[in-house]
Amino acid sequence: MQIERLDPKRRFPFLFWFPALLVLGTFVVGVMQPTAFQHQVEALNQVIYTVFGGYYLWFALATLVLFLAIGISPLGRIRLGGSNAKAEYSLFSWFAMLFCAGMGTGLMFWGAAEPLYHFMNPPLASAATLSDKIAWAFHYSFFHWGFHPWAIYGMTSLVIAFFGFNLNHGIHFSAFLQGQDSSSKGWRYGASQLIDLMTIVAIIFGIAATFGMGVLQLQGGLKTVFGITPTPLLTVSLVCGMTMTYLASALKGLKTGIKVLSDTSFWLYLVLLVVLVSHSAQTLLDDVVRHLPQFFARLPAMSLGLGQYRDPFWVGEWTVKYWSWWIAWAPFVGIFIALISKGRTVRELVFASVILPSAFSILWFTLFGNAAISLQLQNAFFGSSLDLSQVNVVLFQLMDQLTHARWVPLLCLLIIALDFINSADGATYTIASLSSKSNQEAPPGHLRFGWGILFAALTSLFLLTGGIELLQQITLITALPFALLLSLIFLRLIPSMIDYRSVSTETKEHPEKAIADRVL
Repeated sequence: MQIERLDPKRRFPFLFWFPALLVLGTFVVGVMQPTAFQHQVEALNQVIYTVFGGYYLWFALATLVLFLAIGISPLGRIRLGGSNAKAEYSLFSWFAMLFCAGMGTGLMFWGAAEPLYHFMNPPLASAATLSDKIAWAFHYSFFHWGFHPWAIYGMTSLVIAFFGFNLNHGIHFSAFLQGQDSSSKGWRYGASQLIDLMTIVAIIFGIAATFGMGVLQLQGGLKTVFGITPTPLLTVSLVCGMTMTYLASALKGLKTGIKVLSDTSFWLYLVLLVVLVSHSAQTLLDDVVRHLPQFFARLPAMSLGLGQYRDPFWVGEWTVKYWSWWIAWAPFVGIFIALISKGRTVRELVFASVILPSAFSILWFTLFGNAAISLQLQNAFFGSSLDLSQVNVVLFQLMDQLTHARWVPLLCLLIIALDFINSADGATYTIASLSSKSNQEAPPGHLRFGWGILFAALTSLFLLTGGIELLQQITLITALPFALLLSLIFLRLIPSMIDYRSVSTETKEHPEKAIADRVL
């Protein structure tokens, strides 16, 4: 049998080697001139907060309202992939994959830490009483991890899935453009290349930063559970071990590797929830009923950053930073959700990507936050103060004092490791699909392998040089072009969906043919 030899340009296309060199160059500059580079990045962040902070707030709120309106409207009946498309995954596996890709690691990291942090460091000057401090701690945790970020993910996935599956433009972030074929050499082809390049760069930095957060929490868990002091060797060993596992899973594809990991991880999440419910079953319903009505009443004001904050920069350091983070992650999560959502209706997508995960996040933060705050009030289990450098060990100290069971912190370590692997798995699959510019169902294995190695290298290097905070700041900068671009894309989406719905209802023919002449 003759083995096909791929042309080097086909093996590693422009959308692989160019962003790889760009990221490497940025990293080298940051290492060689760390102080000057960091000052420039910090200054640019301050400019973004000052000039575009309000835009981020309005964008997130408008995205949530628009996405829910689409789901409720007749457009919600549109089936992604056409009227005859069939869903490839069960509802459980579908939700498990999109949930773990979107926020799995973050919930483990912040589930107990953020409510406790806001309780011990109240954001609002008006939170003077104990009940006010507790309420605002929960409300801002619900706010930062609930409806708004998931709506950003959901709308992005809807854009990619609709233009890709229903209008056959390809599964890329630039799919809303037409006339992208390289033979045309028109402005749309150049714009699509630029958009996809920006997408890949944002995914690289966003994923590497999140991997770093996962490694930090693993190190915190190993120190708390086993007394293992973090060292450079431990950092490299953790990254290498995780890399070998997620590469093996990524090379198996969606239906085996990623699906199995997501299902397993989500079941373990449920086990951990049961552990928490067993310790607070009597107060759980009361906590939810007490906090939710007030949370929804305060949601518009929180969405617009209204309130008397103790720190005038608090909204920028927390809410705007979170919104920037979710926007930077939107290309990866949006493309991944689109890849697994073919055959689902738009209404199902809205329900599964906003309502269900937001409800799960609210339940999660209620349980973990209540447990952490209660223990803090009882015996000050975390001392008299809490700063951001300590949040990676909050979960393990909480589990140790709450359950006194050795297997529970071990379960937390396993879930974090699986989340790390699952996110890396989905990221390598997604970015390989994007960089290959192929309409095939599965991206080439060598691209998945190449991106997986690059993710691991970036994570290791930034952790060893202490640059994870700098990397997060760079990620916030990369989000700005996407926030502006997404506004344009969302405006483009609505008339296209209306045309599609109208043509498919009236003619029962292929709507993509009837509206093929429409251009941006």
